[in-house]
Amino acid sequence: MKFAHFRPAIVAAGLVVVQAATGISAYAQSVPPPTAPATSTGSYTVSYPSCHSCDADGLFEWQAGTWEYVGSGSVVFSGKPEGSYHYRVGYGIYDPYLGYAISYGPEAVVQVTTAVPAPDPVAPDPAIQLSAQFEIRAGDIDGNGRRDLFVRPADGSDAHDGTIGPNLLRQNADGTLSAGLANAADVAFASSWPLADVGVSVRDINVDGFADVVLNGVDAALGFVDVDDQILFAPARPGNALPARARPIDAALTRFATDISPHLVDPNHFPSTAPVRYAVIRFYEIYCNYLGYSTWPEVNDFWPCFVSVSYAYIAYRDYSVYDADAIFVASKDFQMIHGYEPRSSGLDAIEGKLQDVLDIEIGGWNSDELFSDGAVVDEAIRRGIELFVVLAGIADAAAQDGPEGDDQASANVDRVLLKGRRVLGYGPFHTVLEYRGSTISAFDTDDRAFVDGTLLSEVDWPRDRPHLTMQLGAVDGPAPAAAYWASLLAADARYDDDLPYDLFPSLGFGGYNSNSYVAGIINATAGIPTRPMSSFVGGERPVPLAEFN
Repeated sequence: MKFAHFRPAIVAAGLVVVQAATGISAYAQSVPPPTAPATSTGSYTVSYPSCHSCDADGLFEWQAGTWEYVGSGSVVFSGKPEGSYHYRVGYGIYDPYLGYAISYGPEAVVQVTTAVPAPDPVAPDPAIQLSAQFEIRAGDIDGNGRRDLFVRPADGSDAHDGTIGPNLLRQNADGTLSAGLANAADVAFASSWPLADVGVSVRDINVDGFADVVLNGVDAALGFVDVDDQILFAPARPGNALPARARPIDAALTRFATDISPHLVDPNHFPSTAPVRYAVIRFYEIYCNYLGYSTWPEVNDFWPCFVSVSYAYIAYRDYSVYDADAIFVASKDFQMIHGYEPRSSGLDAIEGKLQDVLDIEIGGWNSDELFSDGAVVDEAIRRGIELFVVLAGIADAAAQDGPEGDDQASANVDRVLLKGRRVLGYGPFHTVLEYRGSTISAFDTDDRAFVDGTLLSEVDWPRDRPHLTMQLGAVDGPAPAAAYWASLLAADARYDDDLPYDLFPSLGFGGYNSNSYVAGIINATAGIPTRPMSSFVGGERPVPLAEFN
């Protein structure tokens, strides 16, 4: 029976209706929430499952301060004006002594708006975005005596596609910068400012499919020693031009990047290198002798009592000396690798933490388009790569203004770079050689996790694109960089792609991994890496020189 059939009888007979706050009496099943859209333009359907053990059921809508019955089963609404509409389900049971007892379930809310929803963002081609050039100019936009920065695409375009268009970074009194759109008058004025000596790198740091811009050397350009470098996150919304989101590369972000970087290369970094502390634990034990002098059982005859003190000495790794967020990410990654944490929950936890660190949403990129060599079948591997790219982007952005900035800058001066990446929650670091955007590396022909195929080398493998890897150092050869790169390409061409792959070559099964390949080809061309290849898993077992002859 539906409420429409018996509700008038309840009113007419004056029967008692009992409304329960939660659940329902023992005579019926629990009450579910109705199924309804979260938003609507005014026409929508609200439904619920019927109660087979009830005498009646129905849908109720909150109207003018009370719940009104509006129908049963699936109820169609149309022409609703803008506003919030609340619904709940009622299940009723008839008791011959008490009348009808009705219990209600959780509410569902429909928000009606007549505004046309914005379309989902569609990112322009990633290759075009990542190759974009930006010009940075410095001047005083409002005459307050503090220099500001003007950022815009080098072609002068006014972006309306979710990418970064003309933006002003206004300097506040405390040296912080606030990003905002530059209007037509500001653009005309700022375009006459001199070009600022500010380093610019383009990378999709929060992997949303829209390229971001990293500015370094901002303090020198503005003449304020305490001003931070900046990450400008693309607005990632097409339509009208929107301001970029500025995130300073402050001390907190720099410390996070500094501490997480060695873990990305070696997941055992913290457990093996954290400082050892020592502690003393004191234990107390009480011993009493039973003398038995009293004849009364309620009298305590234990006497005398002695206190014995013993000590235990322990050693432990002190992780408190590192950034707490970096340790959180590293511990989740370590636990996933060793099977202590399911990859789904571990990756969720890392993603949430990185969103807190950057204060911006992560994800939304088209990884298949970026890789250009087919979909990543394993969802955990895809997400693991995605989160590594976020971490690598943070590390590279912070390194340009940190203690390693000079080393990184020198590595970029017409040299063959040593780069690499990892899949969070999986095995060792994968190294890559790169020169002016071109790469050499090797990989397993079997893409399944922990299944070994053949070690296959490839030039410009899509998964080794510069924006998907992290910079580690450089490799110097016996000739200038361009000539040395040519000798590396020649050596790679001589490799027959016939060695067995082994994720962990040191286990002695006769195989090699990508780090073995990079170490071998460096040896074969008389290169000298700024970082020893033996520090990477497999790098201690280079591919033999004969494979490159």
